[in-house]
Amino acid sequence: MSIADIAIRVNLLIITLLSFVPQYLRIITKRDTAGISLYYILLNLISATHQFSLNLHLISENAQIAETIVQTPPSLGDWLNLAQSTVLWISQLGLFLSLILTSPPRPTQKCSVVTIYITVLLLSLSPVITESTLHAPNQEPGEYSRWFSAIYSGIAFMFVNPVITLLALVASVPQVRELRSRAEIGALSIPGLAVQAVVFILVGLYWPFRMGIRPQYWRLEPGRVWVYWYQRVGWAAVDNLVFAIVQAVVLWTALRQRGTGFWRGQLDNERTPILLRK
Repeated sequence: MSIADIAIRVNLLIITLLSFVPQYLRIITKRDTAGISLYYILLNLISATHQFSLNLHLISENAQIAETIVQTPPSLGDWLNLAQSTVLWISQLGLFLSLILTSPPRPTQKCSVVTIYITVLLLSLSPVITESTLHAPNQEPGEYSRWFSAIYSGIAFMFVNPVITLLALVASVPQVRELRSRAEIGALSIPGLAVQAVVFILVGLYWPFRMGIRPQYWRLEPGRVWVYWYQRVGWAAVDNLVFAIVQAVVLWTALRQRGTGFWRGQLDNERTPILLRK
């Protein structure tokens, strides 16, 4: 692993963390989260949780996974990959808790999203925690541990990944609806959206250089190889790029909303003197 590769991963880690700062500052300044959809944040958090749990799985069961994905023992790059997904998860979790703990109340929605997320969290992390307890850290995994890891990997990579990507893709829908139902953007941070749209394009584009599949798999038919790539390692790149697209869509909607409100206000101001003259 080269120094340049380490430097890129560390810098991506730092800018990922910093990209959430504008939104946090906006919430602190306004002292509420009006204008931010709970389901938009929930879907983003579910995607981040899944990325964290899969990276944790790759680290904890690295002896059973091809060395092109995670080395045995895990390298510095592998730990930086886990750190990247951890920072994303914690940052999204912080936003989620901010919406739950601040106004507006929205008790019914808050109860629903908390219940949904606790369920998702248990389903995501319980298998990873379970498989890590099936053998000692310095011992060769037993047959039962290998079977458990293989079943979990198959379910997560083949079936859960597409669902999570689809959920991440539709995350913009509740937020766009929230914006269109309001006269102004509320606590949503436009600089934060712009920064994250750029940052997560970079993060997503670099993920293929972090984890790869064995060279012989690239000799498969084009359709099969891309499906295999997505299932094994490409999910991280795709989900980060999807998040960048979602933030860009929300940014575009917010700018249009703010522009519409601005021009409506200008028209109202221009009409006021005419009305007063009458």
